[in-house]
Amino acid sequence: MSLQILNHQQSLAKIRRIAYQIIERNFSAPQITLVGIFERGFHVALLLDSYLRTIASIPVQTYSLNLNLPPKPFSPPLQFQDFENQIVVIVDDVLYTGNTLLKALMHVYQFNPQMIQIATLIDRGHRHYPISPDYVGLELATTFHEFVRIDITPEPLNIRAYLE
Repeated sequence: MSLQILNHQQSLAKIRRIAYQIIERNFSAPQITLVGIFERGFHVALLLDSYLRTIASIPVQTYSLNLNLPPKPFSPPLQFQDFENQIVVIVDDVLYTGNTLLKALMHVYQFNPQMIQIATLIDRGHRHYPISPDYVGLELATTFHEFVRIDITPEPLNIRAYLE
């Protein structure tokens, strides 16, 4: 049985709030770089990119990180200087054990960013690694037997979250 925990409008409101928080924390940054974890995290990153561009004049670059495609997981392909001394925000849809974000951190860290921050639409707890998000749309207390599913359809855009 599925229980809808975020409808489309609620999901967009959470992402918009995260965008404002990113700007508030990084208002003096010359640029913000978003790295969305493929596939659903990248869709969330694209929405954040859109909101960031409308609420601030800070340039935004957005990349996709596919952890299933080493050794060149970034799209578009990266040069070392793309992240060097930049503020990088890694974006994922759901934070659970921290395993995915730990792998993403290792990929991003090798490019020598000034700062790495983490944004997630839903944080459901149960960490196995010391990963803590900087920006969270919704904190949700779950059991180990429950599953959080994010459904995203890009055309037309529709994003919803379910607890199963």
